[in-house]
Amino acid sequence: KLTGTLNTGGATSLPNTTLIPGNLRILSSYSGTTGVTFGNSASLQLVVYAPQTGVNISGSAPLFGTVAGKTITLGNSGMIHYDTGLKTIWPDIWTLIFGP
Repeated sequence: KLTGTLNTGGATSLPNTTLIPGNLRILSSYSGTTGVTFGNSASLQLVVYAPQTGVNISGSAPLFGTVAGKTITLGNSGMIHYDTGLKTIWPDIWTLIFGP
C-alpha cells in the first residue's frame, strides 16, 4: 500500500516475473495530484487502485492489467490492455483495503 507517490520514469522499472497482472497490486491512498506515474519504456503487468489521485501512463510500452484512479492520463503512446482474468481479484483487493 502506498501513502506517497510512485514514479517509474527514467531507468526505474517494476518487474513482475510472473507476467500475471494480478500478482503485482499497487494500492494507493495518496490524495495529492498525480500520485502514480509510469513513464518508462518497459511493459508493465499490474493492477493499480488509486481512487484519490491521478494516474499518468506514458512511454512506448503498454500496461497489461487494469487501472482505477481519480483521473487517468495516457500520453506518448501510453496504453492499457485490460486483462479479463482480473475480474476475479476484486474481492481480494477490497479485503486488502477494508480488512476482513
